[in-house]
Amino acid sequence: MGRKRSPKTRGGSSAAADIVAADRLELVMERMAEGLLFLDADSRISDMNAAADRMLGPGSREWVGQTVERIHPELYTALAIAVDAFTHGHREAISGTIHLDGRTLEAHVSRVADEQDAYAGLVALFQDLTREAEFQTHMMHAEKLAVLGELAAAVAHEINNPLGGILEAIHIIQDKPCDYEKVSKFLPLMEEGLHQIRRSVQRMLKFSERHVVEKRPVRIEEIVSQSVEFL
Repeated sequence: MGRKRSPKTRGGSSAAADIVAADRLELVMERMAEGLLFLDADSRISDMNAAADRMLGPGSREWVGQTVERIHPELYTALAIAVDAFTHGHREAISGTIHLDGRTLEAHVSRVADEQDAYAGLVALFQDLTREAEFQTHMMHAEKLAVLGELAAAVAHEINNPLGGILEAIHIIQDKPCDYEKVSKFLPLMEEGLHQIRRSVQRMLKFSERHVVEKRPVRIEEIVSQSVEFL
């Protein structure tokens, strides 16, 4: 992009107006916040705007004329599905999220056809969602901390109950330390109370940790069961 054109290359005011309009469109694409990447039918990079150059890495414009597979395997893998679909007759645009070099990009890929409606390449529009994704992660963690505050009272109650029982058992044993029947009765109860406290603390610590969001199948009954434990 950014190539200079001269109205003298074509005759007539209509040709000059077309060139001016084309230059204006090229300027708009160059200044877009979204990245634009153009591939030909052989998956060679034919052009890209400044935003795409930033998103794909400084100096990416040096790739023009080279195949994506050769110079950026990750990008090729992300676009390969669209390329395969378009070469087999698919005509609708394809959208999805791709991850490249620590960036999260939303991609919208459209087919380009020649005059005979044969596949001639594609144009990919990228929107950088990296900061938005980071912001959402921070917000999720902040929400978890707020929930932790609400759970603190419930967990304190859950810990306080077994602690009270343990202290009471200790007082009984101290009164009659030689009463082995009572000692053997209360020791297992004290141990169970301590385990209960430990489980409560471990659940709280696990909940407060930062986790990378991972989508996977889950058993809803397990989630409900774990949630009920805090009630």
